[in-house]
Amino acid sequence: MNTIEPDIIGLSDYDDNNSEYSSYKIDEPPVFTFSSFSNIKDSDLKNNIKVILNDDKYRPSTYMQDRSLSLKEKLIQLSYVHTVISSKKKPKIGEKYAPKKIKIIDLVHDPDVVNHTYDVPVDTPLFQPFPSQVIIQNFVPFEKYNIIISFRNNDKFARKMKILPIDYPYISIRGMNSESLYSDKVAPGMEVQYIVTFIPEENVDYKYNLVCITEREKFTVPIIAIGARAILDFPDIVNFSECPVNYESSKILLVRNIGNKKATFKLTVKEPFSVVPDNGYLDIGESMQIEVKFEPEKVGSYEGEMLLEYDTGEEVYINMYWSADDVNIRLEKQILQMDNTYINLVSMEVLTLYNRSDIVIKYQWKQFSSQIEEKQFRKEK
Repeated sequence: MNTIEPDIIGLSDYDDNNSEYSSYKIDEPPVFTFSSFSNIKDSDLKNNIKVILNDDKYRPSTYMQDRSLSLKEKLIQLSYVHTVISSKKKPKIGEKYAPKKIKIIDLVHDPDVVNHTYDVPVDTPLFQPFPSQVIIQNFVPFEKYNIIISFRNNDKFARKMKILPIDYPYISIRGMNSESLYSDKVAPGMEVQYIVTFIPEENVDYKYNLVCITEREKFTVPIIAIGARAILDFPDIVNFSECPVNYESSKILLVRNIGNKKATFKLTVKEPFSVVPDNGYLDIGESMQIEVKFEPEKVGSYEGEMLLEYDTGEEVYINMYWSADDVNIRLEKQILQMDNTYINLVSMEVLTLYNRSDIVIKYQWKQFSSQIEEKQFRKEK
C-alpha cells in the first residue's frame, strides 16, 4: 500500500521506511510526528521564530506572529526559547535545549531500588524531559498529531521511570517501541522516548498534566493545546508628538479583530494616560475606535505601557511615548503694581493674558503654580 512520509524533525533513528512511526497510509487520517528537541536546519524559519523572543512580554506584533506559528514552528520555538534561557547565547544548530525548571509534586520510595545514592539535586528530576512542556496550536479538529517526548537520565547510575496512563479522551501516550509506559534501566546520559497522540474534536483549549514517576520523585509535564484566539491589531508603539502641559491630548486608534474568535478584552493604563473605552467586545473581522488620552502635569518625557488583557488569559503590552512642554501662553506683566487707595475704596488694574498657541485653553487663578505643589501643600496642612 502506498504511504506518505510525514514531517519528522530530529528523528533520524526512526526515519527508515520500515518504522511504523515514519509513515501513514493514504486512506487514513494524516499523522504529524514531531520531535521538539530537533535539529533546526531551516535558518530562515529559525530567524523568523527568534524575532518573537526579543522581549519578555508579548507585544501586538509578536503575539500575532506567535499565534500564526504552525505546530512544527511552535515546537522549534520552544527549543530555541529554552536554549536562550539556559545558556544566554545563541544555540548552535543541532544543540539540544535545557528546559525550564520542572515541577516536582511528590517524592516516592521504591522498595525495589537498591542504589539510593543520587548525583542529581533533590529539586531536579532524575530524568529531564524534552520538552519540559508541550504546546500545540493551529491544529485541525479530528486530525491526529504525534509528539515525541524524550526523558534523559541525568544521574550517574542507570535508572528506570514510568508514566501514569492518561485518563483523557483526546490525549494518549505509548512507548516508542511498545505500548508499555514502563522503561527498562536507562544508562546515564541516555534517553527513553514516548509518543503523545493528540486528536482534537473542536478548536478549543485542551490541557493535561502528564505524570511521570522516577525512582525518587513524581513530576509533571504539561500538555497544552491552544484553540481559537482573538487577535486585536494594536500597534506596538503609540507615539505622540509634543503635547501641552495641563492639557488633554488624545489619539484615535482603529483596531480590528483579525483572529478566529470573538474578542472580550480589557485595557489598563496608568496616569497621566487614560483610555476610552477601557473594555469591550469585538466580533471576528469587526473594527472599533480606541481613544488614548494624555494629560501631563509637568514638562518632560513620558513613557508607559497599555495592558491589553484577553478573556482567554493572554496579556499584551503596547508601549506609549509622549513628551510635554509649555505652550506660548503669557501674561502682559510679570508684576502687577496696584495704585494706592483709601480704606473701603477699590483700586483696579487690567491684566492681559495672551494665548499664542494653536489650542483653546481653560484657566483659573490659583495659589500654586502646579498641581504637584498644591497636592504637597494639602498633605502638609
